[in-house]
Amino acid sequence: DVNECIIKILESVGVGHVFGSCGQVNGSMLLSLKDSSHIKTIIVRNEQAASFMACGYSMFSDKLGVCFATGGPGAFNIFSGLAVAYYDSLPVLAITGYASKSMRGKGALSETSGQNRTPDSHKMFSATTKKAYILEKANHVCDVLEEAINIAVGDRPGPVHIHVPKNIATTEVKNFRPINLNIKKVLPDKKKISEFASFLCKAFTNNEDGLILIGYGCIRSHAEKELLFFINKYQIPFVTTMDAKGILP
Repeated sequence: DVNECIIKILESVGVGHVFGSCGQVNGSMLLSLKDSSHIKTIIVRNEQAASFMACGYSMFSDKLGVCFATGGPGAFNIFSGLAVAYYDSLPVLAITGYASKSMRGKGALSETSGQNRTPDSHKMFSATTKKAYILEKANHVCDVLEEAINIAVGDRPGPVHIHVPKNIATTEVKNFRPINLNIKKVLPDKKKISEFASFLCKAFTNNEDGLILIGYGCIRSHAEKELLFFINKYQIPFVTTMDAKGILP
């Protein structure tokens, strides 16, 4: 079914841990997760913690962070963690439950379709992720997961969100296939590197005072050794942003 396909795809891209909790509209996903021998499921008391755990997992493992929640209030609880992932450029996939299509606008439990005075969760997640989806057909699961994961980890990374309606989650998938990751390496602009190198040479030649501001990008690119060599060679004082604390001894 759809849940099993999602888990197989997460396993195939190296996800080792997922964080979340279950409720009335996503309980079937937890049942599928317990059968995975490659993914450890961390159950939280509050979904907000799951979203921040997914951020931390992504930050320190260089892998896709994954969190999941039920629909309605459970989905809204992961909102703040996804905002952090968006701001800090962390690849995080959030999967939440959603009302069945036949029940939208009819007062379904935890409905957030935007109909009949219910909040529109899809619009909310669209505003704070790189892309948000509603999985309306079971046979679209591989296509949606492939696009979502590529968007999350590609270019400037960030969070993506998928609503899985209750009736779709346990529907049989007849066209399962492995997904393709098409991650293009982001390379710096050679012209800007040359211009910056010229600027530094001029500054050193003129004995100008300088200060290095170190950001999280140095951690993300694993540039600690090069940075330390540069600072020691030219004896330049430095400070770090909050996210880059601890990068140098």
